[in-house]
Amino acid sequence: MKILNFSVVKILPALLDKSKTQTIRPAFKDNKEKPARFKVGEKVKLMWKQRSKRKLFCKKCGYNCFQVKNKITEKCDGTTFFKKKLGIVEITEVFKIEMWTGNDVPLITGYKLKGTYKLARRDGFKDLFNWFHKKYDLSEPKQFWVYRWKWLE
Repeated sequence: MKILNFSVVKILPALLDKSKTQTIRPAFKDNKEKPARFKVGEKVKLMWKQRSKRKLFCKKCGYNCFQVKNKITEKCDGTTFFKKKLGIVEITEVFKIEMWTGNDVPLITGYKLKGTYKLARRDGFKDLFNWFHKKYDLSEPKQFWVYRWKWLE
């Protein structure tokens, strides 16, 4: 079973309450087009910080702060934890979008502003476009795969 890894703390609440029903991933690598990693109907395991040796993480800050003292944050109280395996999902939709800043206005191909809000909400972000612009520099159009799913467990 393929694994989909997450590590962005901003989307952690949506992962934990299972309101996150999609992820957006780059459709490029080294300036070359990258094929979709998942297909409709495929079952995928969602993981938090997959490569970490730790098995438990703090629900408030996303770190394993109760074991690594230098990772303690103001948000962390060290009392509520979750396992790194977040659940199993089935991919229901796979499609491509394009994001960029057009005249300093966020643009997402095929989406009006209202649709962009829904896209961000399904992804668990409040500031989806700003996060992607900071990470991928959307001053030039860039393509991304959108993977939508239903939670199985």
